[in-house]
Amino acid sequence: MSAELERLLERLTAGADADADRLRAAGEIVVGHARTVADWSGKVSRWVESEGPPRASQPSDGVVLLARRMALAGLPIAKIEAMLASLGVADPQAAVRHALDAPRG
Repeated sequence: MSAELERLLERLTAGADADADRLRAAGEIVVGHARTVADWSGKVSRWVESEGPPRASQPSDGVVLLARRMALAGLPIAKIEAMLASLGVADPQAAVRHALDAPRG
């Protein structure tokens, strides 16, 4: 992904016109944000994986915590389920239901 972002930055700044400096600055910001998101996504995925297999067909504590925090942040349930699925959660719908129904303690 980093290589693709570098190619994007090069394409944005390929023109040697008066706006090249502004384009480079904007490109660096976009690339920086994209790298941060890619890094965060990898860490979240590793964290979810490290929680191990679900106990007694319930989602792990980490998955429940992640789903609950995303819900508190105001993300729609469908988006939370999609994000959990992209991280490899076996049953994202059950994980969200469990996160929203489980007592908070």
